[in-house]
Amino acid sequence: MLEELIIKKGESPQKAHERLAQEAFFPVRMQDLFFKNIETEALGELFPGQRLYTDMKFAADLKLDRHVGILDIDRRKIICVVTREHYELVTNEEACEFVQNEIIPKVFSTGRRFLCNQVIMPESRGSCFMDLCCCDYVPPIKFKDVWQPFRRVGNSYNKTVKLSCRLGFCSKDSHDRVIFGEFKVDLSSAHKRGVKKELETQLRKQFSNVSDFEKTFYQRLLLLSKYYFPKKDMLALYCRVFGVRCGAAGASKENVRFHNHAVVSFIVESTKEYFERNGENAYSAFCVLTAFASHPVSWFSPENDVDRFQSMIGAWSMEFAQQVANPVFSIDDYIENQSRNVAAALYRDYDAVERLQGRMPNEMFKFRMPIDGE
Repeated sequence: MLEELIIKKGESPQKAHERLAQEAFFPVRMQDLFFKNIETEALGELFPGQRLYTDMKFAADLKLDRHVGILDIDRRKIICVVTREHYELVTNEEACEFVQNEIIPKVFSTGRRFLCNQVIMPESRGSCFMDLCCCDYVPPIKFKDVWQPFRRVGNSYNKTVKLSCRLGFCSKDSHDRVIFGEFKVDLSSAHKRGVKKELETQLRKQFSNVSDFEKTFYQRLLLLSKYYFPKKDMLALYCRVFGVRCGAAGASKENVRFHNHAVVSFIVESTKEYFERNGENAYSAFCVLTAFASHPVSWFSPENDVDRFQSMIGAWSMEFAQQVANPVFSIDDYIENQSRNVAAALYRDYDAVERLQGRMPNEMFKFRMPIDGE
């Protein structure tokens, strides 16, 4: 779903905003619920896999007094059951328009136009992240690439994502993006009454110096672009940043091998692209990591990992920029042996699958280190 819910090549920001809004702003409402009375033989229309009605078709059915359902009207499906007296329904459209029309003009620089250029939403449509990107942004510092600031609005109907607003930057060319945790406001996922007013108060407080941070972000990119980083260490850096360990609980050896092959293939192709374009430096490594975070190779639904991975890259970029500013910093010491061991294991699986499929593996990350326990 990720590829479908992002701005397309050649598409205008306004057209993308309109198309993505149609996807994210599906109609919902709070709906009375009725439980099937087991003493009757009434046959009402049940939602798939559920015993709750949304229409009282039989006098013997029991209405739930304290609870209501959040109904996906198009799909005729209950997304979640909530408490009637405490819950305030905030739709995706209301959350997005509230930040776009009420918060951005008051908190951020005036004269900017923020439009939605990506929606991150699982198939269930129970939660949603909407990225409002500044499409007419002028960088404060001259740099080879343009990274546009965006505000990620989070919302959910199933209590899995808090009503939230975060700051990130999006590559104008690739649309890969990174999130920064120090500019983040997370409110209750249960949407207690008055939640929108609380969001405005917290945003004013948390985002007061956001303009200074935009300049700091570009200064950080400049610093990374000047620091030498060998591409042969890219796979080990990936393992360190994302805390990768070998295997997965309950997965067969064959599944693990093909998963590792997909991961290494992605890192190989991204490393070739960005290191050839930008040279062997830490900014190229940053681009590879943001590419993976934006298009993760996941065991399950990738949309569940995007926000978390992009936040991890934001935290890493701040920490790494501080590290490289230290004259005694060494990349060999920074990428510890454990990450190199895991990278070696991933590469061996990649190598095996490539040869199994009749191809010669790319030897960019080929190295031999003893795996713990060997």
